Amino acid sequence: MSRPRVSVVIPTIGRDYVFRAVESALNQTLPVLEVIVVADTVDDFALPNDERVRLMRVGPFAGGNTARQAGIDAAEGEVIGLLDDDDEWHPDKIEKQLATVDGLEGDTWIVTSRVLMRRSPTESLVQPNKPISTGENLLHYMFRKSSPRAGHGFIQASTLLFPRTLAAEVQFDRSLKFHKDISWLV
Repeated sequence: MSRPRVSVVIPTIGRDYVFRAVESALNQTLPVLEVIVVADTVDDFALPNDERVRLMRVGPFAGGNTARQAGIDAAEGEVIGLLDDDDEWHPDKIEKQLATVDGLEGDTWIVTSRVLMRRSPTESLVQPNKPISTGENLLHYMFRKSSPRAGHGFIQASTLLFPRTLAAEVQFDRSLKFHKDISWLV
């Protein structure tokens, strides 16, 4: 079975980090079809010179969900990977994630992964410390605490990979300013 084509959507307000984010998407072991950078600004910023990179503009001040959904709507791939402009992907992220859904029927799946957060040059943290289990209720995973200090699940937008048709059916709420990815997942 052939692998689906992946479109990467990166909303940005033009931060310098976006160059590294785009490079990490372009340097995947399983090549991506396109990287759609959706700028919620009128300011200019640098992007890698690659024919797979496409710049779109919304706003300014349209919001992250407007930018995400505009990128998804413009995408040509069958699968969407979300990446925030200040994050980077490990080179085999897409390859490993697609391997986990290989053979699944339908378009109602979402794949996520753990995140390495660098808090300082000497301190880092891997989240979530408790990965979601196959078949586990997503709401219980994300919101039911098992300890007073933390104990709940963690899913970050830059880890998400899903069928484009799913995001066409369940769109990002453009009115939200905070917890945009959580709202979409719920």
